[in-house]
Amino acid sequence: MQSITNPEAIADLVDRVGQSLVRVDGGHRWGGTGTVYASDLVVTANHVVERDEGIELGLPDGTVAQGTVVGRDPTTGIALVKTDAKGLVPATFRSLDGLRVGHFAVNVGRPGKTVRASFGIVRTLGDSYRTPHGGSIDRYLESDAEVPPGWSGGLMVDLEGKALGLSHRGLVRSGAVALPYVTLERVLTELRTHGKVRRGHLGVGVHPVRLPESTAQKVGRGVGIMVNAVEPKSPAEASGILLGDVIVALDGTAVEGPWELASQLRGKVDVEVTLSIVRAGELKDITAKV
Repeated sequence: MQSITNPEAIADLVDRVGQSLVRVDGGHRWGGTGTVYASDLVVTANHVVERDEGIELGLPDGTVAQGTVVGRDPTTGIALVKTDAKGLVPATFRSLDGLRVGHFAVNVGRPGKTVRASFGIVRTLGDSYRTPHGGSIDRYLESDAEVPPGWSGGLMVDLEGKALGLSHRGLVRSGAVALPYVTLERVLTELRTHGKVRRGHLGVGVHPVRLPESTAQKVGRGVGIMVNAVEPKSPAEASGILLGDVIVALDGTAVEGPWELASQLRGKVDVEVTLSIVRAGELKDITAKV
C-alpha cells in the first residue's frame, strides 16, 4: 500500500493508472475519458459518445487512434468502444470486499492530452441502486474527490492503483458515482456479445397500484403493478395475462413498479418466468416464456 506521506508515490500511481486511460472525442461538448478494458476495447460513459463511428481516442503516448462503438446500455450509462490501437494497457480492477467509508481514493481522468487527478476518501459505499433510466448498479460508490466534466469514463482507484470503479457524472444529480467492476463485467459481457443488454419481453403496459387492505392481507403484499395493456401475440397474451391483473412478483421477487419489472427481466431471454398476480382478489401464479 502506498503511503500518502510520500507525494512521489502518489504521483507515480497517477502516472501508472494514466497508462490505462485515453481521451475520448465522441461528439460530447466536454469530451470524456475512456478506460482500457481489453487490448482492443475501451469502456466509457454512454453520454460521452454521442455518435457510433468516427470516435477519436487520444492515447497516453500522444498519438490518436480511431474507435467505433460496438455496444451501449443507456440504462447503466455504459458504452464500449473497439479500436485497432496497439499497445494499450488494460486497467486492473478489484472487488469492493474490504473497502470502507473513509478509505483513501484517487480519481484519475484524461479529458485532454494530459492525465489529471484528484484525491479524497470514499464518501459513500452503499448497496445496489436503480438509475433514473431503469438500470441496475450493484453497489453505490462515491468519493469526495473532484470529478469535473470530461472525467466520465475515468477511474476511481485505491492507493495501490487498482480500480474501484468507472467514474460517471451522468447517473445521479448530486455529482459523480463510480460503477464497480461487478456491474461493468455484467454489462460489458452483454455488449461484447450482443451489442446491447438483452432483456426479456413480456408485452404489457403497467402502472403502480396499492392493493385494498383486505386483499393485501390475504395475498401478503400491499403494492404491485396493474396491467393496463396487453400486446397482441406477446408472451403476456400467450400466458393468459388479462387487463386488470396486478403483478406482484416475478420468480418470487417483489415487483412494485415498472422499472423493477424491466430490471428483473434483464438477462432473461427465451426462458420461462413465473409471475405472481392478483386477479379478483386472489393470488395465482402464471408461467410465461419471455
